[in-house]
Amino acid sequence: MLVQQALLDWGCDVLGENLLPRFGADGSFGQETDRAVRRFQQGRTIDDGIVGPLTLDEIDSVVIPSETRRGDEGGGEEENKAPAAGPPSDDIKAQVSSTSLTVPRPSVVRTPPAGPSQRVAVTLDRPLEFTATAKLKPGHGLDGARFGIFQLGRRFETWRAVYGDVDAPAKDRSQSFNRDETNALRQKLPARDHTTVFYAGQSNTATGTSKQVSVDYHDHPTNVFETPLVVQGRVAALRGVFAETFFFTAFGMVTKEGKPFLLRTFFWSMRYCEDIGPGKLATPNKGGRINMAGTFDCLKGSCRANEKGADSFGSSGGPSFGEIARATLPKFGGGERDVLPVGPGTFKVPCAK
Repeated sequence: MLVQQALLDWGCDVLGENLLPRFGADGSFGQETDRAVRRFQQGRTIDDGIVGPLTLDEIDSVVIPSETRRGDEGGGEEENKAPAAGPPSDDIKAQVSSTSLTVPRPSVVRTPPAGPSQRVAVTLDRPLEFTATAKLKPGHGLDGARFGIFQLGRRFETWRAVYGDVDAPAKDRSQSFNRDETNALRQKLPARDHTTVFYAGQSNTATGTSKQVSVDYHDHPTNVFETPLVVQGRVAALRGVFAETFFFTAFGMVTKEGKPFLLRTFFWSMRYCEDIGPGKLATPNKGGRINMAGTFDCLKGSCRANEKGADSFGSSGGPSFGEIARATLPKFGGGERDVLPVGPGTFKVPCAK
């Protein structure tokens, strides 16, 4: 939906026309959105109608105001500033012969309500795990260089749910409630997924005799939705969820002098959408696999180092993506400030019938 709104803004500001006149920003990628994407891509280096990393970068740079891109309003300790990270220099290329990683693609699942709070989780059926390796050339001078993983939460997060009055028929959308923290989260992103220099604080250090350096990665992101809720004196059950999380992940190094370099990067995201019918909430449901946008080899010049926030690789401090989410989303699990009663047809998750 953020992409659609950006296309609407760009069309009005640049072209003076509404690119989505029929359906607007409805969260569904149909023919109208496809035409709008292709219209935006005209005259650029992309012309495939696909909203991939290249198109998202273009939208981010052209449409989203620069003062809102970093949005670091989460408090916390002052960030430990380091030199801005970028692709490897010629000197690093002369010492690192190659890098490698193979990323599996677990599936996204929705769990049944569990625990005292009866929360529903949108998560992965197994952790996302891989090993990143850098092979070093004989006689390299990288003694003391630290190698590790960096992960960035991108500003395309979606966190949305629909709750329905338990006394109303399941198909009666007139008694539904919209809970949406999407914009509140996006305003705080991008943000590192860790407060340490490297993801999970894990890194390995090269020695003068190292032939290669490897780093293990493990992640199991989870989005949580509470059910049931008491809204305006009525009990409301979870009727639909829509959750998307986007990441930029990099394998890189910091020299003993403190200079950071990205070596290999990739984009990945998890998306789950479900219109929950009567009796289905108690049964777990499996969605599709995580989305992968390939990997980019910085040694060969395809680094994607211009991703917003990627230059903070090698620094520490500041709020992490998880801390920002926990600080932003408590309303989602308690209170009615973010619960908006709506009438039929005014709100639904994109997968709802």
